[in-house]
Amino acid sequence: SRLQVLSAVYERLFDVDGNGKIQPLQAVSATPSDDFKKWRIKLRQGMKFSNGEEFTSEALTVHWDRLIKSRWKGRYTGRLMGVPLIKVAAIDKYTVDFIFKKPHAGFLNVLAAPNNAWWVSAPGHTKKNGKKPSYNSTPIGAGPYMVKEWKDGVGVTMVRNPNYWNPKAQHVDEIFYMVISNEPARFKALQAGTVDVMYITRGYFGEIKKDANLKVITGPRGNAGFLVSFNNSKPPFNDLRVRKALAH
Repeated sequence: SRLQVLSAVYERLFDVDGNGKIQPLQAVSATPSDDFKKWRIKLRQGMKFSNGEEFTSEALTVHWDRLIKSRWKGRYTGRLMGVPLIKVAAIDKYTVDFIFKKPHAGFLNVLAAPNNAWWVSAPGHTKKNGKKPSYNSTPIGAGPYMVKEWKDGVGVTMVRNPNYWNPKAQHVDEIFYMVISNEPARFKALQAGTVDVMYITRGYFGEIKKDANLKVITGPRGNAGFLVSFNNSKPPFNDLRVRKALAH
């Protein structure tokens, strides 16, 4: 659920439209080197974070330098489909190179994935506050909205980011993300009109169809979130050849 809040504060470099075509957001182009070990990203000029800092190549270098030097480096390498990132280098104010240890032919698709690795904070804010416990509760992004008020256990109030580069994507003046931990209680709040929009599980479809005031919007998910794990200490998966065959 926190990802819904943060995806209003932050934005990705690219997106995928309804036809599966990659579209520019914070970046306008991504060009690979001949060996696909380097990708050059050109940023959209004129973007600003909600605190007024300009979004330049520094934002990406500070962000990625922080991630790949942290104890969560492996997690973010996984976000890049497992290809080790050596560094992100600024070429000029609006151009950066992502330099990988191995060829990464699918990096453009990774750039457009709904992935929190792309949620870049204002670099000045990060340098000043990145090691403080309060950093996680004071997100400063360059997305369409920003945090107005955050009450633990109650909700988060979001308002328009006045510096956002694309005002057409700011469809409402204010969003309140209400915290209701119990799913039946959430559904009752939706029925009562206390909540306007809610992510639901299929178990409620029957009740919704009976309620003329409710509408279901369905669509594909990029990741179903189901995993099948194998015990590598027992046959046949204790045999490296079997694991390689399965991977292939």
